[in-house]
Amino acid sequence: MEQGMLTKIALVISQYQLQGSYSGFSYTELLSHTRLPKSTLSRLLANLVAAGFLEKDKQGKFVLGNLIINSATNVLSNNLIDITSEVMGNLSRETGLAGYISVLSGHSVIVTRSYSGHRLQQQLVSPVGCRVCAAKTAVGRSILSRMDKAVVLGVLGEYYSEYDSFQLAAQIKMVNSKSCIRAEGESVAGVGAMATNVRHPMTGDVIGLCLSYPLDQLDRDVLINAEQSLLAVAKQIGIQVKDKYWIE
Repeated sequence: MEQGMLTKIALVISQYQLQGSYSGFSYTELLSHTRLPKSTLSRLLANLVAAGFLEKDKQGKFVLGNLIINSATNVLSNNLIDITSEVMGNLSRETGLAGYISVLSGHSVIVTRSYSGHRLQQQLVSPVGCRVCAAKTAVGRSILSRMDKAVVLGVLGEYYSEYDSFQLAAQIKMVNSKSCIRAEGESVAGVGAMATNVRHPMTGDVIGLCLSYPLDQLDRDVLINAEQSLLAVAKQIGIQVKDKYWIE
């Protein structure tokens, strides 16, 4: 492909970085923005649509195609976990508590990163790939707090009565960025957990950040400090990815 053609493709695609571009552009708008000759732009748009880079919606506007969207979403989803991984590892080492990064999968939460710390017995640390009940864990409830109420009730309804599901859902939806969700001894006897979350605004993906600890070995001040540190980590990542939950 000629260098000149690549430059023209980049010129068209770069328009979708502009604010409000998610709704797409008409042919006239792209003609005005790119200042390309009509014949060149027409041929270029036809090729971009055929290749899957762009699509035409019902209004005839050119929007980003699934090829670009799916590729970007995959990179951004993995990137959210990757950029959180180092700071969560540092937090686990500093506090001595086991740390986790998890994602929701159906009615379960899957551990994607695990940090053992030194305060919790190794056999009580959940490994990467471990699947736990979202409804009965702090990290699961924290992730659910960012979901639609229908999703929350669907997950809770598998384990709780209708009344209890509504009660717990109401508590979950009241969660904010000022404190962590706690669960003590619900998933593993003798083990407590505190959790918060970060959502990527472009993909909608939510990750849960969690610290777990032995219930009978830590002073209240240690847990308060750990909670504030966990919230600080979540806020740091949230601001980095422009999660309004942590900015507003």
